[in-house]
Amino acid sequence: MKKMGKWLICFEIFAVFVFFAIIFANITSSYTGQSSRVDSDLDQLMEAADQLYEIYDLPGALVKYWEAITQMEGQKESQKLLHARLRVSEIYFRSNWNKDALDHLARAAKIDQNNTALRLLQGELYKDDGQRALAAQEFLAVINKDPTNFEAHYLLGVLYQGARQFEQAIDHYQQAIQYDLQMFHQPFELAPVAQLARMQLSRTYRQILQSYQSVDQENNIPDVGEIERIENLAITFLEEAVHINEQFVEARQELIGLFYRKASKMGRARGVRSYDQALDIYQKIVKLNPSEIDAWQWIGQIQRSFLDDPEAALAAYQKAYELESDVGILAEIKTLKDEIEKMELEKQ
Repeated sequence: MKKMGKWLICFEIFAVFVFFAIIFANITSSYTGQSSRVDSDLDQLMEAADQLYEIYDLPGALVKYWEAITQMEGQKESQKLLHARLRVSEIYFRSNWNKDALDHLARAAKIDQNNTALRLLQGELYKDDGQRALAAQEFLAVINKDPTNFEAHYLLGVLYQGARQFEQAIDHYQQAIQYDLQMFHQPFELAPVAQLARMQLSRTYRQILQSYQSVDQENNIPDVGEIERIENLAITFLEEAVHINEQFVEARQELIGLFYRKASKMGRARGVRSYDQALDIYQKIVKLNPSEIDAWQWIGQIQRSFLDDPEAALAAYQKAYELESDVGILAEIKTLKDEIEKMELEKQ
C-alpha cells in the first residue's frame, strides 16, 4: 500500500506537470499563431503599399504605409519600418511637402542614418531647397560607400553642371552611364539614369560652347576643329539616348533641334558635298519625327535646286503638303509636276 501510495503521489505530480506543460504549450502556440498572423497581415499591407507606389497612386500608398508604420511601432521590424518611413518621405517630397519629408527622414535616420536610399533622398531634398553644398555632401557620402552608385554620380553631375564646373559634371555623368548597366526606369524620372546622363552630357557640351561665345572668353575660343568636336559630342550623346528608347520625347526633340542647326550650317557652305550632308541630316530629322514639315520642305528644295532630282523633290513636297495644306507648297508641287512632265516629253 505504501508503494501504491508513493506511486499515486508521483503520478499526481507528473499529471500536474503535464497539465501545466499543456497549458504553456497552448499559450505559446496561441501567441505564435497570433504573431504569425500579424506578420502575415503586415507583409500584405506593405506589399499593397508598394504596388500602389509603383503605379504612382501616392495618396493610396501613403495611407497603407502609415497603417504599416502604426502596426510596427514598438516592434523590432527595423528594415520594414525603415522602408515604410523612406517611402513616406519620398511621397512627401514628390508632393512638394519638403519640410514634412525632412522631418520624416529624421525619424528614418534613427533606424539607419547611413542607408543609401536615405542619403540620396536627403541630398535631393537639400538640392531642391537650394542647399547645394549639403546636397553634394550627401551624394559624395553615398559614392564613398558605394563608388558604383550611378544615381549619386548622376545627381552630383547635375550639381556640378549647375555650378558650371563642367569637367566634374562630365566625369560624374560618364560614371553614371558606366555603372547603370541595367537601365531600369527610376520612379518619378523621365527615363533611366544612363539615358538622363546622356541628355545632360549633351546639354553640358552645349553650355561649354556657349561659354566660348561670352565676352570674357573671347580670347580663349578654341579652333574650328575643337568646336566641331564638341558639337558632334553633343549630338552623339543625344543620339545614344534616343537609340536606347525612341519614346524619350525630350531627348528626341533636343536632337531634332541640334540637327536643324547643323543642317543650316551645312547649307551655308558651298559645294554639292555640303548639300548632300545637309540632306542626310534633314532625312534623319524626318526619321525621328515624320511630321517635321520644315525638314520635308528642305529635302524638297535641296533635291530640286542643288541635286537636280525633281522626282525626289516632288515626293518630299507632297509629304509636306499632306501635313499642312499650304499654298506655297502646292505651288512647288505643281511646278515640279510640270517639270517632270516636260522632261518625259523630251525623252520621247
